Amino acid sequence: MRFCTNCGAKLGENDRFCVQCGQERDDWPVQGATPSNDAASGPAQSDQSADLASQPTMVDPSMQQPVSPQVPQAAQSAVPAPTVPLPYTAQPATGATAIPVPGTPVGTTQAPTAPQSQSQPKSRQNKGLIAAIIVAAVVAVALVGALLWVLVIHPRMSGSPSQASSSQSTGTSGKSGSGTSGESADTKAKACADAPDFNIDSHDMHGKDLVVRLKVTASCGSGSTLNLDDDAVRITLKDGDATLADAVYGFSDDPLTAKAGEDAETSVAFAQSQYWFVPGEADWDNLEITGELGADAQGDKAKLDNSKDFAGADALDKDGREKVAKAAIDRQISHDKSAVDDLTGDYTTQLSSKQLNMQADGKTWTYQDIWQQYVDLKNDWPNTVLLWSGDWPKYQRSGTTEYYVMLSGETFGSIDDGWDWCSANGFGQNDCMPISFE
Repeated sequence: MRFCTNCGAKLGENDRFCVQCGQERDDWPVQGATPSNDAASGPAQSDQSADLASQPTMVDPSMQQPVSPQVPQAAQSAVPAPTVPLPYTAQPATGATAIPVPGTPVGTTQAPTAPQSQSQPKSRQNKGLIAAIIVAAVVAVALVGALLWVLVIHPRMSGSPSQASSSQSTGTSGKSGSGTSGESADTKAKACADAPDFNIDSHDMHGKDLVVRLKVTASCGSGSTLNLDDDAVRITLKDGDATLADAVYGFSDDPLTAKAGEDAETSVAFAQSQYWFVPGEADWDNLEITGELGADAQGDKAKLDNSKDFAGADALDKDGREKVAKAAIDRQISHDKSAVDDLTGDYTTQLSSKQLNMQADGKTWTYQDIWQQYVDLKNDWPNTVLLWSGDWPKYQRSGTTEYYVMLSGETFGSIDDGWDWCSANGFGQNDCMPISFE
């Protein structure tokens, strides 16, 4: 029995070529060669073999054995292994020359195919093991991450909106609530569009004008900023339901701004015709000041004694001013009643007595005129008092009970002393006269 010296496959007695790999038998007799044991015939035989090898090999059809069709290397593993143990394991020859395959056209050659090894080389096995370990590790990490997401992270984010929003604000954006990184809280705050909150800080008199210093704060909460640029802001000073001062100011030329949580400061001036109380007698701690945006002004800005003060236009029309002036007169009469009582039995000076719609000094007197005359006298002589003549016996006896009377509040020992006071202060006989008030 013979075996192929290339792949080890079993050969028949008449097989010239291996049915597995196509290798020609080494002991197949060469045509035309004469066997000889003479050592001198070796080179000649070799030359003859070389000449024959360079020519196409002619194969007797009757001697040709069926050859299995050549299959790709990847499919050779499916070919059953030989049942007879191979004498050796053939290795593919590097640079092997093409060998004629029986049954192929003349002149066609095919490279010998190395037989499939029964086992993978050790290096390939090691690489496969390492790859398997890596894949297993990746799968394990992925499973652990999925479990963390399902059991821990996702329930916390979906179950607590406050925690989710906190994670979003501190995790991906890099912004902190304290404003130390990212956008500050002030940048994110929006300007309040509503009328701001006004608070009285202090007040002063500039001549006859009342100047009130204010602190102004956005009314939309501590997270909003102030940007007061309205051209018609009505600012009203009140004591309960009583209107004490009222005017409309424009902030468009010089807007009032403040950061979130902070306030701005400004001063507004009320002209004498725009306030209806005695500032020095008011309880400022209990007064309220309000603001209204987009108000309708009743005329132009008032003229002030100090042109640098912030002037406003009248907020009330004529009827409105008459109404608040009458209320102011009534409040003042009530307030001054105790001071008038203190004058009983003394001489004082009467500075004015007026009625509504009275024709005097070239005009028809209104409540607004009467009130403003009282304020003027009060500014010059702080002891001035206002009364309704019908409340006192002196005027009741003379029948002059429907007058608003203004007294200087000064006291004298005699009528002559009273006249001297009137003359010394520039009053004429029709504007000032001494009286015994009882």
